[in-house]
Amino acid sequence: MNCHHSLWFLLVVMFAFALSTNAQVVTSDRETAGLAAEQAGQLRQALDHYIAALQALPDQPPEDNERRLRERIIKLALKLDPPPAVPDEARQRIAAGKTASKSAKVPKDFIPAISEFQRALRLAPWLPDAYFGLGESLEKRRDYPAAIRSFELYLLAAPTAQDTESVQKRMADLRGRFPAMFLKTHSIFTQSASSPAWALDMSGELTVSNGSIQFRSEMEPKHSFAFPVSDVRSLERRRGPMGFPVLRIELKNGKKFDLVPNSFGRLRAAGDEWKAMDEDRNAIEKAIKDMDSQHAIVFK
Repeated sequence: MNCHHSLWFLLVVMFAFALSTNAQVVTSDRETAGLAAEQAGQLRQALDHYIAALQALPDQPPEDNERRLRERIIKLALKLDPPPAVPDEARQRIAAGKTASKSAKVPKDFIPAISEFQRALRLAPWLPDAYFGLGESLEKRRDYPAAIRSFELYLLAAPTAQDTESVQKRMADLRGRFPAMFLKTHSIFTQSASSPAWALDMSGELTVSNGSIQFRSEMEPKHSFAFPVSDVRSLERRRGPMGFPVLRIELKNGKKFDLVPNSFGRLRAAGDEWKAMDEDRNAIEKAIKDMDSQHAIVFK
């Protein structure tokens, strides 16, 4: 029986790999055709090829490939007069996304809105309104890196937008914000599985900007803290229990704060949580390092 299960699993993996490889080939071929059409001055044909290449990407595409295609599409769409026709379904998806966003109250409630905006942007990847709506929903979902990318594409798609300056400030603010979990002690990981709620009491948002480091606890204000970056003696990358990436901040007065980037809210493929947490830990460290103008902090 185990042999049959192993064989079945192998066949499933091979089939998925074949589909993925085929999608990559289709995407590459259509993008190449788009480049050739664009160089020949056939802009609308090039746009069609680029959109087909984008739509051939898997649901969790390589970020660089998706970003490159979206930028090509947006830049090309801006050159067309009249602009590309917007499919009715894309308009309906944007309207549904706005409705879902307005009714959302907590981060997880924004998932339907995000899905609607993403579907609209598969159909019409040049629409600035959809990128802005997606960016807002991702921000409220606390997937700040993805929100920044969406706002960047919004500004690219709307080069004369009146809110350009405010969106740029918004992105600058998001670059210094990180969902995180403050570990007062490590007993959180050694307690029984029946008491995980204690971990949630420590969850909150870390803000690294304007020369200070602040942590605001969502459920327990007593776990919040703030101090100037000049008070930091060292930053140390650690592995906590269960392998969680931990960033330890030690102050000059000897106090220590262990922080775990809380990346589980990100819309990522299953199994990528640890990678996302490592990336966020690196981003937090970089944000603090950028504020260390005197180069006084020791990075371990």
